[in-house]
Order: sequence, then structure tokens, then C-alpha cells
Amino acid sequence: MAAMSDEKQPKEVALPLANNHILRMSEDANGNLTPLQLGHLSPLKEGQPIDGDVVCLNRRGTSPLYDFQTLVKNPMAPKQSSAGPPQVATPAYRSNYDRIFGKQADSATVH
Repeated sequence: MAAMSDEKQPKEVALPLANNHILRMSEDANGNLTPLQLGHLSPLKEGQPIDGDVVCLNRRGTSPLYDFQTLVKNPMAPKQSSAGPPQVATPAYRSNYDRIFGKQADSATVH
């Protein structure tokens, strides 16, 4: 079995703010920084729904920073289906555009 220390693990750092808010920064396995995220911390309560990720924070000595570890991802979090922007027009809409709205006038024609 290979030791876990041989593999580069993603790093996550958190800075607690006022009113249970937290700033979170991550580094992926390639060393690229992810965008800064603002979150809200709330304790887990038995019998209550979990709204978000389940995380563990470990203080870094006397620093105000914490090592941040995601224990369980939020299963209800929206997932991006593609790398591009959302599709707002279906192929059927596009193929019938002229029939619905009429043929577009030549852009060089000015009235």
C-alpha cells in the first residue's frame, strides 16, 4: 500500500469571520488556487437537516488560520453540467426560429 504522503493532497485553508461566516481558499492537486469562497458555519444538530458540506476545522498553532477538511460533500449542491454557459435555446427552437419570428432582415440594410 502506498503512503498517503507520497501523493499531493489538495490543501484547504479557512479564516473564521464574524457571525459564523468563514473565508475558504483551496489549492488543487496541481497547486492551482481556486476562487475565494465565503461560507457560513453552523453546528450539526441531531434530527436536523444538514444544509451544506460537513467540514472539520483544525487550528494552525497560534495563527488565525485553520486547516479546512471537507468530510461529506452536500449531495444537494447544484452540479454544473458543462464547461460553458447554460443552454437557453433548444435545437428545435433554433431550427424553427425563422418560422416563428420571420426571416431576419439583412444587417447591411438600414431603414
